[in-house]
This record gives sequence, structure tokens and C-alpha cells, in this order.
Amino acid sequence: MLQDLLDNGIEILRIKVKKMSLEEAEKLYEMHKGKDFYEALLKYVTSDKVVLMKAYGKNIVKRVREVIGATDPSKAKEGTIRRKYGIGLKDGIIYNAIHAADSIENAEREAKIFFEY
Repeated sequence: MLQDLLDNGIEILRIKVKKMSLEEAEKLYEMHKGKDFYEALLKYVTSDKVVLMKAYGKNIVKRVREVIGATDPSKAKEGTIRRKYGIGLKDGIIYNAIHAADSIENAEREAKIFFEY
């Protein structure tokens, strides 16, 4: 997946591998608290190590989201990361292979959870 980003001109500023804590996951997905998939999402993202990346560049949010594709892997365009690596719908939950912020504000909020400044 990293190579997919690099091949599409995404520049990575920081990268690290870690097991996300429940507290970090709750902060990351706080906007989904109370939704029916929330608990399953927290369990999924804290179940194993994740690769955390901080990318930069002009129109970075738009560019990254184009490379990763739609949230539902079955609806993502061919060649996108989620289409290639996402699991899709299982037990009523959409499992995909990658998360990316949907705005600069969220990207900054998320970076503060995982990266020290």
C-alpha cells in the first residue's frame, strides 16, 4: 500500500508502525460514537499493528483520497488501495485496508493523536 501512495506522487513526511490503543482509536473515530458500527470499528483497528503515515503536499487530502478510493471497497475504482486490499462488507460492517482524513482540519487533528510535533 505504501508503494501505491508513492507511485502516485504522495510524499510521506512521517511513518511509524504501532498497535493503536483503544484511547487513540476512540479519539480517531470520535465522530462515529453511537453509530451501530462504532464498537466493531474500534475492535478492528486495535486488533493488530497499523502503519501510520503523515503525508504532505499541494491538495494532499484530495490526492490521497483519490489513490485510496471509496470507503466501500466494492464501490472503489479499479486500481485504488481500497479496491485492491479492502475486505468489504462482513457481518454488516465495511472493513477496508486504509483510513485517510477527509479534510485538512481532520488530518491535523489525527496527526496530533499519533505524532508529536
